[in-house]
Amino acid sequence: MDCSGNRALASGLEKEHTRRLEFLQGLRRRYEKNRRDKVLGKLQRNRGALEAATKRETELFVPQSYDATFDRALFRRTLGLDIRLSEDRLISLVFSQIDPQQCDQQFRVVLDISETGDWEATDNDGQVAVVPVSEWQRIKDSLDRRQREKEELCKARECRENRRLQSQNIVKHWENTIEGQRLKKLQAKKLREEEEEERKKEIERQEMEFQAQCRREAIERAKTLLYHQTDRVKTFHRALLLSEVMRERDAQLEYKKKKEEVAKTVDQTYIDIQQEERERGIAADHEAAVERGRTRVETAKFNAIQIAEKKKQREKEREEALAEQKRIDKEMEQFVKADAEAVLKKKEEQAKLRSALDLVTAEQARQQAKRQQQEKAETSGIQLFLDAKKRMTRLRKEKEREIFQQFQSQQDKMADLLQSQRLEERNTEDDMIARAMQEQYAKKEKAEEEEQCLLMERTQDIQRHRVEMTAEKERKEEEEGETNIEMLQQRRDHDLQFHQAQQEMAKQAFLDARGLQVFLHGQVAQRDTKKMTEMKKEQELSNRNQQLLELEQRQFRDYADVVISEARARGGNTQVLEKSAMLGAGGGSGPAVTGLQPSYKATDSTAVELPSYQPKSSATPANTQRRIGFTW
Repeated sequence: MDCSGNRALASGLEKEHTRRLEFLQGLRRRYEKNRRDKVLGKLQRNRGALEAATKRETELFVPQSYDATFDRALFRRTLGLDIRLSEDRLISLVFSQIDPQQCDQQFRVVLDISETGDWEATDNDGQVAVVPVSEWQRIKDSLDRRQREKEELCKARECRENRRLQSQNIVKHWENTIEGQRLKKLQAKKLREEEEEERKKEIERQEMEFQAQCRREAIERAKTLLYHQTDRVKTFHRALLLSEVMRERDAQLEYKKKKEEVAKTVDQTYIDIQQEERERGIAADHEAAVERGRTRVETAKFNAIQIAEKKKQREKEREEALAEQKRIDKEMEQFVKADAEAVLKKKEEQAKLRSALDLVTAEQARQQAKRQQQEKAETSGIQLFLDAKKRMTRLRKEKEREIFQQFQSQQDKMADLLQSQRLEERNTEDDMIARAMQEQYAKKEKAEEEEQCLLMERTQDIQRHRVEMTAEKERKEEEEGETNIEMLQQRRDHDLQFHQAQQEMAKQAFLDARGLQVFLHGQVAQRDTKKMTEMKKEQELSNRNQQLLELEQRQFRDYADVVISEARARGGNTQVLEKSAMLGAGGGSGPAVTGLQPSYKATDSTAVELPSYQPKSSATPANTQRRIGFTW
């Protein structure tokens, strides 16, 4: 009840707040409308006054030097000026927008010059107005004031700029000023930087010469290293290690022979052991296969038993589910009854509690009265205090009793409402289940009827479609026969045209072949000429290579003789060195390749030197791997 009251109060406050906001917005809109109407009225009044002023425009006066005719050029320059004549014959200027054609009609004047030098203008009606020369000059000055001020500002700016440039030119070359000293220091700094730049250039030139010398020395060292990296020199160097390699090789062969003799006895033992293990493995595999077959049979039987048990279990679960549903319905009815009994019992307990509370309250009242009688002997002030405390206690008890009664009544209402809702929900659920079952049966019957009707319609459509398709097939066969005859005639015509086109193409191909034959003859002649030129170049290149090879051979022989003599002096085996220093089978007549021995090496394990030619089927010897570190 308190919550609903608070919501109602909040709703009322919100509506009141909304109503006040709408009232304030209405006041604001009316205020803005009145203000806008006032501004528009003021603008309209000003516009009316401006239009009335433009209707009272009078004559325009010009200097004495013009003739009596109206000067239209001067009038057009003064467009936008409303000139009026006041009582003291002075002209006041008011800016306004005037159409030139209207101005021509309104300002047609005739000029006369008086003897005193004053200007006067006479219009077509004979009215005359006189303006002094000083007033006319003042009007012209006021009109040209902005232009004259602008020109004076430009002249003053140009004068200041000229004086500034003149001052700069005068003091430019003074050395006793701050600017002169700064320029002098800058000049000295520039000279120092130029001297420093020349010194750095000299250092860089010396550095470049030193780097060039270093590069030349590095090139010489690189050439020497490259010479030692050629195949002939590397082969000769590897031959120095051959004696040690041969000794190690003999030792390895002896070790290998002994190892093979020992391995023969061990291998037979291993073979026997492996044979026994293989036989045991075969037997174990056979037993495992038999065991797997037996296991599969048992598994199939077990699966059949499990399927039957699962089926029985599903039937049992279905029966248990039905029994459980009945039990739940029965328990639900018992729960509703128990709930109603609990509500009645709770109400009885609440009544007992209220009666017990009344008894306790009465007992407290009697005790309080007894205490009051005992305290009557005290002072009057204490008695008044006790009376007030008694009244407060009584009021508090009454308030507590009232609050408890309200709370108890609220709980009773909530319990009754909950019970009614439960009963209503149960009745509604039963009705919904019954209606749903009826609707389901009706839908099922309707669907069966519609399915029967649809089946009959489909059967009739199939029969009708068969008849139509038979007639359509016969008609198409007749049309296809006629179409085949027409296509045969068209094919004959196309074959004749194709035969004629083939004859034309054969003639054109014959002409193209004749032209190609002439072109090929020219190509053959050019190829022969090019081949002869290339053969001459190859011969010249071969001669140059032969000279270089002879030079390299002499250098290598000198180097090899020195090394062999030193090895012989040390008492080493020089047979391998002498063999590696011998000429190859090619005799220096091989192809143009790097190194001192231009003959090829065989790709097999013999490493025999071959002649200078190389068949296309053989591999490139340079791409083969070295054999045990040497290739002699």
